[in-house]
Amino acid sequence: MQSPRTWGGHELKIYFRQGGIYLFFLVLLTVGVPGLSVVDQFARAGEVADSEASVQVALRVFLNLFCLSVFSIFFIVGKIRLKKKVCAFALPYILLFAYYFFSSFFLFSGADKLVPLYRAFEWLLFMLIALLWLSSLEEARFDSFHRNYLKPALLLPLSIVLLAVIPLPELAYGMTHGNIRLGGFLFHPNRLGVIAACAFLYSYLLLPNGWKKAASMICTLLVLLFTYSRGAIIIFSLTIPLVILLVGGRYQRIIGLIVMLTGIVVLVIYSDEIVSLMSRGQGVSNVTSGSGRSEIWKASFDLIKESPILGYGFINGSKFALPDAVSWTAGFEFPAAHAHNDLLQSLLNGGVIALVVTLFIYGSLGFSLVKARHLLSRREHVFVVALVIQLLFSGLTELSLQGVLVFPGAVLFVIHMYLLTYINSKKSRSLNA
Repeated sequence: MQSPRTWGGHELKIYFRQGGIYLFFLVLLTVGVPGLSVVDQFARAGEVADSEASVQVALRVFLNLFCLSVFSIFFIVGKIRLKKKVCAFALPYILLFAYYFFSSFFLFSGADKLVPLYRAFEWLLFMLIALLWLSSLEEARFDSFHRNYLKPALLLPLSIVLLAVIPLPELAYGMTHGNIRLGGFLFHPNRLGVIAACAFLYSYLLLPNGWKKAASMICTLLVLLFTYSRGAIIIFSLTIPLVILLVGGRYQRIIGLIVMLTGIVVLVIYSDEIVSLMSRGQGVSNVTSGSGRSEIWKASFDLIKESPILGYGFINGSKFALPDAVSWTAGFEFPAAHAHNDLLQSLLNGGVIALVVTLFIYGSLGFSLVKARHLLSRREHVFVVALVIQLLFSGLTELSLQGVLVFPGAVLFVIHMYLLTYINSKKSRSLNA
């Protein structure tokens, strides 16, 4: 019988030398930074709306500075260096955020340039750490990748919220128009809904059968439902039947089909009650307009027409221009800090240039998913595709790549870079064989 592994100084030294320190920072930033909500969305640099926002801003800045300082020490004394091929894969992302960074000097004046510069720095720091970790991988097996990165990145946020529900309820959930929603100070409910949907897919497709898998599926599903995140629930409801049909056994497919048909019947019979529930107490118009997103999108189009080439600048551009435009479109005061859509936000951030780079990133991601089909097992490939669908569709009603560093965009970047690295390693190995 093999004795349990113990960690001493020598083992930790080897772990850090092999890139474990970069993995630690990568998971820390994926779980930690996006979890600190940007409460004070409309304040200018140096302004803080309330004490809660002040605490969150301070924690977020501290976490980034901590990662930067400790990471810099290991980068200087460590032996792992960036691989040119891995950096080449990330070039579109680097160019996009470098463009946002440097354009801020020309589009904003005084202290107004500090927020976009800092937010672009967050992204660039995260990408650098991710690329260093991927450069340290000698063999980029998917089972190792999802166990070391995806598992903690998906399950840790849910564990943090669930553990805080009883002792610290004010941190674990909040109220929206009289409805209790999981999230709050720790994680925005809409973001937590996306994480829960992705964690359910991970539990169903990649965890071994047993009570732990069943418990994880139940917990992640309950968290998803209690976030009241309509976008996450709708996308998940459309994705999971397809997943079951693709990888489920005979009985799972039959059960899945019965559940789907039952769900359709319930939806038809209790349509009024379901619409009332999904409106969160704000009426049917709140559902049909997507919480006012239709007005936000229309106002964003109007702003884009006025500056289609260069846009308005990263973060602050839409934060300063969009609230008045949306209020004009809606006919009443309606503050909105961003476009609630990644493609529209890319045009607001950097005009046509940013849109073209963003579309190239999406195209490259789709290409890597197709190429990975023959390199991953069926369940692994279905999981990756379903996960990317959840993350990309979250960018239709929220932001993933075009705003502050948030969970969907962070995980999307790491998955994209991993797939390209994995495909390249397999290709090189076959050529050398």
